[in-house]
Amino acid sequence: MTGGKNDIAIVGMSCHFPGANNIREFWNNLCNGVSSITDTPDDRIPPSFFANGGKTEIDRFYCRKGGFINPITFNPIEYGILPIAAEGIDPEHLASLYLVKEALTDAGVYEKNIPLQDCAFILGKGNYIGVASQRVGEMILVGDWLQKLLKNLHPEMGDDEIDRLKKDFQSQVGRFQADTAAGAMPNMIVSLTANKFNLRGPAYTIDAACASSMLAVEQACSLLLSSSCDIALAGGMHLGQGASFWSVFNVIGAMSYKGKISPFSEDADGVLVGEGAGIVVLKKLDKAIADNDRIYAVIKACGSGSDGSDVSVMAPSSKGQVETLEKTWRKTQMDATKIGYVETHGTATQVGDRTEIATLTDFFGDNTAPSALLGSVKSNIGHTMPAAGIAGLIKTALALYHKKIPPTLNCEKPLKAMHSSRFIPVQQLTDWDEEKYPLVAAINAFGFGGINTHAILTPYAVETNQAMVSPASSAEKSKMSITLDFTHKTFNYSPLKSAIDKNKNGSVPIAPAFIDDEVDDVILQEANNNLRAIAALQENMMNWYKTKSTKRIIKDTSNKKQSKAGSTHSQKTGDTIEKMLYFNLDEHPYLIDHSVVRQSADRPMEEMNPVVPFSMTLETLCEEVVELAPDKKLLQVNNAGVMKWISVREPFVEKLTGVWKTDDTIAWNLPGFAFGDFTVGNAFPAVPEEYARQIDLGDSIAPSVPNKERIYQFFLFHGPKYHSIIEVKKLTKTGLQATIRKSEGKGSLTDNFGGLLGMWCYFGLKEHQTTFPMSVDEITFYQDFRDQAGVFEYNLMITDIKPQELIGNIIIKRDGKVWCVVKGFHNRRLEYPRSMMNVVMRPKQFILAEQLSDNIFRYYKDPKLNISAYDFLYERYLNTKERKHFNSLYPNQARDYLISQIALKDGVRKFLQKSEEDEMIYPIEVSVEHDEQGKHFVSGHSKVKGVKVSISQNGSETTVIVSNGALIGVNRVDLAIEKIGKIPPPLSRRKNRYLARKRAFSAELN
Repeated sequence: MTGGKNDIAIVGMSCHFPGANNIREFWNNLCNGVSSITDTPDDRIPPSFFANGGKTEIDRFYCRKGGFINPITFNPIEYGILPIAAEGIDPEHLASLYLVKEALTDAGVYEKNIPLQDCAFILGKGNYIGVASQRVGEMILVGDWLQKLLKNLHPEMGDDEIDRLKKDFQSQVGRFQADTAAGAMPNMIVSLTANKFNLRGPAYTIDAACASSMLAVEQACSLLLSSSCDIALAGGMHLGQGASFWSVFNVIGAMSYKGKISPFSEDADGVLVGEGAGIVVLKKLDKAIADNDRIYAVIKACGSGSDGSDVSVMAPSSKGQVETLEKTWRKTQMDATKIGYVETHGTATQVGDRTEIATLTDFFGDNTAPSALLGSVKSNIGHTMPAAGIAGLIKTALALYHKKIPPTLNCEKPLKAMHSSRFIPVQQLTDWDEEKYPLVAAINAFGFGGINTHAILTPYAVETNQAMVSPASSAEKSKMSITLDFTHKTFNYSPLKSAIDKNKNGSVPIAPAFIDDEVDDVILQEANNNLRAIAALQENMMNWYKTKSTKRIIKDTSNKKQSKAGSTHSQKTGDTIEKMLYFNLDEHPYLIDHSVVRQSADRPMEEMNPVVPFSMTLETLCEEVVELAPDKKLLQVNNAGVMKWISVREPFVEKLTGVWKTDDTIAWNLPGFAFGDFTVGNAFPAVPEEYARQIDLGDSIAPSVPNKERIYQFFLFHGPKYHSIIEVKKLTKTGLQATIRKSEGKGSLTDNFGGLLGMWCYFGLKEHQTTFPMSVDEITFYQDFRDQAGVFEYNLMITDIKPQELIGNIIIKRDGKVWCVVKGFHNRRLEYPRSMMNVVMRPKQFILAEQLSDNIFRYYKDPKLNISAYDFLYERYLNTKERKHFNSLYPNQARDYLISQIALKDGVRKFLQKSEEDEMIYPIEVSVEHDEQGKHFVSGHSKVKGVKVSISQNGSETTVIVSNGALIGVNRVDLAIEKIGKIPPPLSRRKNRYLARKRAFSAELN
């Protein structure tokens, strides 16, 4: 039987993928739905790299899952390579020899004695740092740094001794000689294979990122059709993942946080990287028929194209992908609507998968067309990078050959966009019923940077149920066999330690500290940093994996307008929103009651510092997303946080940016201030029973809880427009219950998330009692967040108490119905002395300075106060002019200046207080200046008229004498305290009575 003149037959295959050493094992795993994803083997990346890992970390990784191949047993003698030379050749080069031999054996080349003089070999392979080249770098760079380090640490060592130690280290890392130099060059992998198999056709590598192997197949098909060769090898390879490669994907957050790869699933959150390699043997169909070859499948056409300038080089383009599909199908006379199955690129990134679904729907038709199936081999083995396309091709050829389609894993919740397409993800092993699904398959492989490839396959139209031939092993185990080691040894400390240990008993004095891992880490970390710098050349790969699509940017530069796209919620995953946020006292006058500094009402705004509460920021971002999707309801806020308060001393104007992570979730970012993910939907969720039932927090730990007036006087800095607490009903070891009502200030209701959590901290803990809101893990709304009328029941449950953090869950109900549930509200705990917090909260009632007598006061640096504490005092004690002077000083000078101002102002304030019942003036209402002779005088409030001061400062300690008449002592700030003169006798009875009442008052608060 003959085929079309442009048809190419797949007549042989070999592979080595995670969990599968050959084609048979690979097919069995696919049919049985086996996931070959595992934890990263310790010999690939040491466990230390996964300790405390986090996104953006360069050497501490958050994802430990991936696809890893089994060792390959390789007999170098079979290929004319001496075992000693094989030790220095990159293992990928040797794996290429092994897999080519397997594929040619599977194709019957040796059985039929088919010559290979006109055979071509095209291999898709990334130009990443290979194992051998990295070992060479370790030998050269680490060896050089070791030599320099030893010279610095041990100048007594001779050059010969240091050189011997370096060479000993290098010899244990690996072998690098003239006979292995070519084996360390990535592009020589195909040349070595062509040399050993006497392939005289074109032989070269291709790097087109994740489209590499499919582009290699297209090139091989073109060579066959142009008669440049009569048999061709094509494939892809990605073996031996190391820490440097892993770091790239960790830094950009491309890998799954769940450790699970879920193509085309609503639950997908990133890729898992896989190792693998595959080779196919190709012939023109007529030639394959004439040679009586087994034909796995027929390639009808291959095509490729780039996105051009349609989008950023970082983003996938549906338009570019569609154009590639159109170009490929035009090469055939086939009807594209007669598609039965598509093996997709399917990386499990939300942007990539949604773009690909859009491509398939646009080109093959929507859900009004007959159903077709799709799948992704990446769910089984991970994303094998340049080998991804060949993995999909081999799977699809086997599916056509056996007329069975293996399942795609982890796609129980298909993307919503898939419902409007004609495609259905294969959930279980499915017989390929030709009447239902035409025996026509397509394969996608899209590479970063916008390179798109596509292929069309059909089965061979005659008997294809021959038993699959298990590839003969070309690596018979013998004394000459070796195991290919794909380990990147950059972090293997044993050669260095061994080299050092060998020199311990010689004449070279080695300091014990040098043998410690800490010192080893420094040396080898330097080597690894250098190698990472080389890996930075792979920047394009990072760009492709970034999930922020710039496909459409909707700008709304006026906070008064609503974008056209937003009015109909037409956003798609990856769309970017830009809006300007405005906060000012003219539009939000109630913010004056959210001033973190209590001052006299006539003080300038610079000294008041009104700020936007975290709750108001959150509610504003909630409103922005509802404005973009007016037909939706706000359902959740996730992973939201505040970096610092937004001050409205002056009008605040900043750009707010948002990226639609899914069709219903936008990630807002107000750079430097706040962030969070906000999700909308059609209906509020049902309330779980655990939230609806009565909440029992146990017995109260406070015999009497302060009433509303005392709460806002002693514990919270809010003014009347933010007084939303009605009553604290119960305070226990596990939480707090209260009733709350929204007041005039925006965010005043939800401000209690953190406010009451902080109040519990004051009563429930003995240290680090001062708290400020940081972040919230999740807020779920069961009613409209904008409907805040009425009285709400607040229920706080403490979930975790850390030295620097307090975490709680909150349930808020109205009329017995759950309004919202907060999971994981985080307050930052700070350790401030009670005396300081008294001044912070009530600066008119308390002083910080120590009163030594009726008119002598002292204040000194408190070692317990950190820098942030002095910031609080700075805002309460220094006026605008004094702040300018403070900011002109060096840090230590500025601190001492602030200490002197505290001592002086507290002394004046307390001296002017005629009785304990009298109110003092605010610290900031006392100004201290000096005349032309350098003598200090007091100004400011009318009460200070006639007051005189004498100041002595010794380092970080200041003593002040205050008087209405003549002063004793001196008026300089650089004399010791002893020179002031005689300190008056002990405190009077009046003062002792005052202190006794003050202690009683403090006890009442406690």
